This record gives sequence, structure tokens and C-alpha cells, in this order.
Amino acid sequence: MSDLPPMKATDKARRMLSALKGENTHETTPVWAMRQAGRYLPEYMSYTAGTDFFHNCQTPERAAEITLQPARLDIDAAILFSDILIIPQALGMVVKMHPGKGPQFDAPLLEVGNVEPLIAPLLVKYGAEKVAASQTLTHDREKQLGKDAVESLAYTREALRLIRQRLDGSMPLIGFTGAPFTLMCYMVEGVSKANYSGARRWFYDCPDVARKLLALITNACIELLLMQIESGAQIIQVFESHGGELTPQVFEEFERPCLELIATTLKKLHPEVPVTLFARNCLHSLEKCFASPYDAISIDCTVSMTDACVLAKRYGKAVQGNLDPCIFYGGPEVIKAHTTAMLKEAAAVLGTTPSGAPKSFVANLGWGMMPSHKPEQLQAFIDAVHDFTK
Repeated sequence: MSDLPPMKATDKARRMLSALKGENTHETTPVWAMRQAGRYLPEYMSYTAGTDFFHNCQTPERAAEITLQPARLDIDAAILFSDILIIPQALGMVVKMHPGKGPQFDAPLLEVGNVEPLIAPLLVKYGAEKVAASQTLTHDREKQLGKDAVESLAYTREALRLIRQRLDGSMPLIGFTGAPFTLMCYMVEGVSKANYSGARRWFYDCPDVARKLLALITNACIELLLMQIESGAQIIQVFESHGGELTPQVFEEFERPCLELIATTLKKLHPEVPVTLFARNCLHSLEKCFASPYDAISIDCTVSMTDACVLAKRYGKAVQGNLDPCIFYGGPEVIKAHTTAMLKEAAAVLGTTPSGAPKSFVANLGWGMMPSHKPEQLQAFIDAVHDFTK
């Protein structure tokens, strides 16, 4: 990526990578927020008015503009404006985003164990050998279909390059994907649900089919992330939003191998790029997440910061998190008090840099920004994080 602007030699440009890599040469604690580009921003609502959500994801100029909108709030990293559901789209499924309703699939895999509606078109397009190879939990760019499939997401490549050029080395750029089980939930259920029992029953009704489906999804996830890195992403985050729906045994047997293949493949091919796992509600497997090949674990607001930091220190990992987004409704003083307490708790276990920033720590929320939030609330959080080290 020599044609892209290099990172500037400023603390702001380098603090996020310093924390995630455990270098700890930064002076100020890095901070960003999941869903930082979104509906809480007036400029986002104005810019996207009357447009289709996926049109904005699929149009590089628009995705770049939206990605950069929260930069005015002094964030320390930009995250590509996109969606985890572009993976099912790459595999041929039709998904639309309906305002007020969320994602809806035209033809989800509602019949337990029946993947024929998904596999049949892939056989025609890529051939039996590539489809079969892609349903085995390995990685082979030439023999599997993932690399070809994600070419339909080439708009991501151009968006990332535009963003890197416009950031001009001022802060790093994050790429991402959903985790295999999280994506399987949507592909099977077709919509967002309070729980995903329809997807979970596959592990008992048809475990071999479930394994093959997860392997196929994993292959596409890896190839999307490789495309993102090769196009300018400097940090990767994997969103396991629904891993908490699984029992510890099912997580260990079915999902953890997929997550680990993603991390080991990326680390083998691009060891310079830190990879973070956001494992929401995965208390049942928290230590296994920290013991995994990921460089950092992003924790939700149900996890004890002390417990997470103890595990991070034990396994040589970074921690990201984990302020409750609802704290934003308490006002600036409440935000500052809770943020300061969170940072003190992390610093007490992880230690600090010479300037007082918690080592190997990135401040974030335990979940994403909400549409009813205000930019001023996120700004108060960011200011509280940055002030902690001054």
C-alpha cells in the first residue's frame, strides 16, 4: 500500500496502534465508538435522507463521506461505514435494510438443515470443487470460492482507499466483518430477533451441515478482511454480536474454531495488522477469547473491567471497552465520572505508560451508539478519556 499516505509521527495518529500492539509508547489513551458513524449525527441524517442504506455502503464516495463524519469529535480511529451483512450478499443472498425494521432477507434458510437454496447457485457459479473446498474449515485462496465471491464487494476496496487518502495519516482506519455464527443467525432467521433459536437448533438437528455452513461463511469473512487490509485497513475488528446465545459447549465446538482460523490466517499473512474480537455477552468463554490468537478483546458492559484486564495481562493481549452507552443519558458530569472510573480500573491492573495512560487499552463503549444519542454526549466521553492522561 505504498501509494497510500503513511501515518504521521504524532501521538494521535499512532496511539491506537501503540495500544493494540502492546508497544505502549503513546501518551494519551486512544478512544473510538462502535457505530460512531450513524443516526445520532445530524449530518448523517441529512446526508442519507431519502437514500437506501446499502446504496450508501456500496457507493465508495458516500461510504467515505459517512466514515469521516465523526472525525470532528476528535476520535482516534475511523471505521469503514459498511455492514456485516455484505457477506451474505457476496454469497448470493438478497438482504435489504428497512427503516425502523432492520435487515430483512428475501429468502432466508428457514428449513433446518436445508442449504440447497444457498449452495445451488454457488455450484453453478464456482463449480463443485470450490464449493466443497469452501465448506471445509481451512484456508486456500485458490481452491476455495471466497476470494472470487468477495469481488462483488469491490466497492469496499475503493471506499477504503478514498478514506485512507482523506485521512492523510492522521488516524488509523478499521475494517471489519461479522463473526460466522452472528452471520449465520441472520442467514437462517432472516431478520433480527430477541434470540436465535432457529439458528441454534442446527447444532443439534444437523451438526454436520452447520459446520459446513459456518466454514463457508468463515471463508468469505477471511477473504473480505484480506481485501480490506490490502486496500488500506490498518486494524481489523470481528463482531461476534450473538455469541452469547450459544452454550459454552457449542461455542467451543462450532464457533471458536472459525474465529481462530480468521485470526491465525490474518496474522500469518499480515502480522503488522492488529485484530480485535468483540465477543458480546460471551462471559461463558471470556478466558478462551483472551487465550485466542486475537491481539485484543473488546468487552461489553456486562464484563468486569478488572476481570478482563487480569486475563489480558495473563495472555499478553489488549483490552477494548466498555462504557455502558446508557451512561450517556446522565449528562457530562456522569459521563466523566464513569469514564474516569473505568480508566482507573484498567490502569490499576494493566499499569500505565509514563504519561499515565492505561497500557494496552483502548476506550470504547460496551455496545454501539444509539440513534437517540447526541454528538455532545460522545464528545464528552472522548474528552474524558483524553483528559485522563493529561
